[in-house]
Amino acid sequence: MDAQRWKHSKLTADSKNSSPILSTPLSIEKKCAEFYTPPVFYDFQEELNGACYSCNEANKSTKERDVERLFVMDRESKKVYEVDVDGKTLVCSCKRFQRFGILCRHCVWVLHNKGFDEIPSEYLLPRWSNYATFRPIFNVVGTSLEADCASIDTRQNTISELWSGVFTAVSLVEDDEEKEKELLELLQSFNEKLLISSSGGKSKSKKTQIETLLGKGNGGAR
Repeated sequence: MDAQRWKHSKLTADSKNSSPILSTPLSIEKKCAEFYTPPVFYDFQEELNGACYSCNEANKSTKERDVERLFVMDRESKKVYEVDVDGKTLVCSCKRFQRFGILCRHCVWVLHNKGFDEIPSEYLLPRWSNYATFRPIFNVVGTSLEADCASIDTRQNTISELWSGVFTAVSLVEDDEEKEKELLELLQSFNEKLLISSSGGKSKSKKTQIETLLGKGNGGAR
């Protein structure tokens, strides 16, 4: 909870146009501060600090074919985690990236110790970026439609703030099962209202809702 209150106070102190406050001289942190929105960056910063101050090698690494397995001791959780590395691909047994979309401290520790000065691009998800909704618009001859720039910027900022708000809410309720369920119920209730509204006020069956969300007859591909 102390870490959550600290992060919340940092977010409150930072204005939308100010740069996040860095805690290390590492290039990885600087580049992530430029890429991430402030709420997401401070969540990443917790993992970076954990990598610097709470992680160390537990056992000698092993290698099978092209995959190297490193064993990372997390002194904060008092557990040993396995990080499989294949080139720039990292998979940690804690599964934080799969759950939240941000690399865990164990992967960051591995990257730092292997001399990386930035997070591989595949682990920088566009939805957490300051430019999450940037979409250049071109006419048929390839020239930019400058008249639409103002509306694009406005929508970009709005969508980015929505993603940041959702991510901040998830981060704040993490490890509190009751609040996690409360947030999930709120999101589900809001989504249901949107589905009913889009159907002209008539409730939809579960099958129809799934087809609406994933796309009928294409397995969710778009």
